[in-house]
Amino acid sequence: MESKHASSDDQSGTTQTDITFRWKESVLPKVFQFSDESGINAEVLSMLTEEPTSLDHFRPIFVHDHLLDILVRETNIYAKQYTDATNLKTHSRVRQWKPTTRCEMKLFLTQSMLMGLIKNTTH
Repeated sequence: MESKHASSDDQSGTTQTDITFRWKESVLPKVFQFSDESGINAEVLSMLTEEPTSLDHFRPIFVHDHLLDILVRETNIYAKQYTDATNLKTHSRVRQWKPTTRCEMKLFLTQSMLMGLIKNTTH
């Protein structure tokens, strides 16, 4: 890619810059052919109850237990490293830290997502 820069001062004292780019080679994205069936994965459908709720649809697609386990493990590692490396005051809330669990992480993620959906009318 080549570029040319030209600048000039206008009457206000500011500098205007013209930048022109010229590509030396074609930069076209590679297009992949979609060869699978569209729709909900059969494995996901098998996890749903007879009368699934919105949460039932959401859970197996986005929040796998493996992902939750990683989030829990890394959160607990970070908390341990932080408390070990920080000179905490005697009554610091951080001293009350207890390792998190998969259930607690699910609740936190659910609450975080719902906060984006619920309108607060008091502000």
